[in-house]
Amino acid sequence: MLVKFYGTRGSVPVAGSDYNRYGGNTTSLQILSKTIIDDRALIVDAGTGIVPLGKKLLREGASGADLLFTHFHHDHTQGLLLCPATFKQDFRFECFGPEEHGIGPYQMLNTIMKPPFHPVDYSLVSHHFRCKGIPNPNAHVLVMHPDRDAGIRLMKIDEFTLAENKHPAQVEIRGGKYPISECMVIRMIRTHHPEKAISYRFEERTTGRVFVFMTDHENTDAVSLDMARHLQGADVLVIDCQYTRAAYDRYTANFGHGTPDYCVRLANETGVRELCLTHHDPLSTDEDVDNILEEARVAARNCGYTGNIRALADFDEIEI
Repeated sequence: MLVKFYGTRGSVPVAGSDYNRYGGNTTSLQILSKTIIDDRALIVDAGTGIVPLGKKLLREGASGADLLFTHFHHDHTQGLLLCPATFKQDFRFECFGPEEHGIGPYQMLNTIMKPPFHPVDYSLVSHHFRCKGIPNPNAHVLVMHPDRDAGIRLMKIDEFTLAENKHPAQVEIRGGKYPISECMVIRMIRTHHPEKAISYRFEERTTGRVFVFMTDHENTDAVSLDMARHLQGADVLVIDCQYTRAAYDRYTANFGHGTPDYCVRLANETGVRELCLTHHDPLSTDEDVDNILEEARVAARNCGYTGNIRALADFDEIEI
C-alpha cells in the first residue's frame, strides 16, 4: 500500500515563503493498492489538494474515483469545486461520507455547487456522481475488490463479520462473490469533532498492512475501547495535530483538533508503529510545524514511545 498526500493543511489553504516545505493545500490524499481496480483511484477528502490530484488522474487516464469524505467542512470539500475531474463527463465518482442532520454527500454537493456561491450548478455534473451517506459509521464497513465487476460496497459490520467467519470467507459485491483475503477492508469510527468526522482504517488483506487516517480529532481524556480497537496495531497513523499544547490550553480547546502530547499518547497506547502529523494550522509557518514535531518527539521520549514520528507535507508519500 502506498499513500500519497496532496494536501496536509487545515482550515484554509495558504501560500507564501513561510510555507515552502510543508505546503498550503487543504486535505486530500490517495491510497494505492493492488486491492483497488487498476484505473480507479481511492481518495480521502476533497480539499484543495484534490485539484493537482485530479489533474494527475486525468493525465494517467483514470476512469473514476471512490471518494471518501471525513466530513463536510469547507477545507475538506472546497477543492472538488475546481477539480478538473469534476467536469469530465466520463469520470465516474462514487462518493461516501457521513450522514447527519439529514445531510449526506449528495445534499452537501447540491448545496455548495449552486449559484451564487458557485458558477456551475451541481445538476450539470451530477449524472457522473453516485453518492451514499453513512448514518452510523461505527456500524458499517466498506469493502473493495480489484475485479472490474466488483469495485466498492458499503455493508453493515455484522453482515461482514458473519461472512468473514465463514469458510470460505467471501463477500458479495454487485452480485459476485470475492475472497475477503483479496480485498481492502475499510473500517470507520466517529472522531471527536464538531459534526463528528469519520476516521478510516484501511486494512489491506493481501498483505496484512494497516493504515489509519484520523483528521479533525480533538484530545479526549481517555482512549475509548472503540478507539483502541480502531487504532490497534496500525502500521501508520496519520492524525490531526494542529495545535501546540500551550495554544490548546490557552484558547483552542473545543475547536476540534489535537496536540502533540495527545497524538503520541494515542499511538503509544494502541501499538501504532509510525505516527504522522497533519492538518497543520494555516497560521503555522514551516518553523511552527517543526516546533510541533519536536514537541511530539519530546512527548515520545517522556512516555517511551519508540515509533517513528514525522510531520507530513504536501506531495509526501508513505510506503506501508
